[in-house]
Amino acid sequence: MTSTISMLPDSIQVKHTIQVVAAILVSTVAYFVVSTPLVGALVRLRADYRPRRRVQLPTDAPAPADADVIMTADQERRGSYFGMLERIRRIEGWAGLYKGIMPSIIQGVLSIVLVVPSLVTLALLLDRVLFPQTHVGRVYASFCAVFFVLLFVPLEVMKTRIITTPYRLRAFEPMVALRAILSPSERAQPLRLYLLPGVAAATFLEAFIALAVNALWLFLTGAQRPNHGPPESLARAAYYTIAFALLALTTGALTSLDVLRVRLSLQRLPSETTVASEELAVYSATEEVLEVRVEQPPYTSLRNAIRSIVAEEGKHALLRGWWITALSLLPMFLVPWAPMYLPPW
Repeated sequence: MTSTISMLPDSIQVKHTIQVVAAILVSTVAYFVVSTPLVGALVRLRADYRPRRRVQLPTDAPAPADADVIMTADQERRGSYFGMLERIRRIEGWAGLYKGIMPSIIQGVLSIVLVVPSLVTLALLLDRVLFPQTHVGRVYASFCAVFFVLLFVPLEVMKTRIITTPYRLRAFEPMVALRAILSPSERAQPLRLYLLPGVAAATFLEAFIALAVNALWLFLTGAQRPNHGPPESLARAAYYTIAFALLALTTGALTSLDVLRVRLSLQRLPSETTVASEELAVYSATEEVLEVRVEQPPYTSLRNAIRSIVAEEGKHALLRGWWITALSLLPMFLVPWAPMYLPPW
């Protein structure tokens, strides 16, 4: 049967196509305009190094071993998401809020062109060939997304460094930007970014846990079967208890892994970055949005990073911005057929 659009005159079809393309472009632009500052603030909040104890210099008077850092009001606000957002706007202005938009656009284009078509095709093949009666192709295909996520590890590392750098990076001078965020060895061999301790592992675990919890929830609610309905087989109290427990555990795991991924992404492979001082300017010569951990020994692995962060900053540092991760996960538990968790970066 001929579709409605194909029966329209050519001029109307062209007009309809233009309207669809325009709507997609407008929605895409709106998405990046809104999401880029929010994602940037979250990345910087999780990257900010805030040790619990004073750094004792040789010229300082001895301090008690349990002396805590005295926080100013501005430093306290820096520890909150909205405080970080306001701090970025105050120090770096609107330009600072939109750092990282270019790698986000590149990542979005690659996802639309490469990832989405591949996963949709794989899901259809699985449903029609291997699992024609169960319709769980999308669940199995989703786990293949983990490997696509790993493909974006170098781009994610560069995006994180662009967001956290104090330098003014111009969108259309990529070589200058790369010299600022990558060491010479990383520029010579970008694939060496996979060798950054713990980054690929944290990325893999974050994607795998999200997909595994999504599959588990679909199984528990019976949403993997066609014509599924509300979870009538479970008592209402048990249903909400399981949902809350899964949401809490998954939020804690994914938030901690994202904090670890961000921190580990900031560590460069051996050899210092060489950037001529006249090439780049900083947003503020007197104040930076965040502090990066540089004076302490580098993290050597995912486990070492966990121990170091807990020892130096406390367990709460691993849960920064947890409520944003929880909001990202919430639709998956409210609507069984909702899209799975999308990381807020």
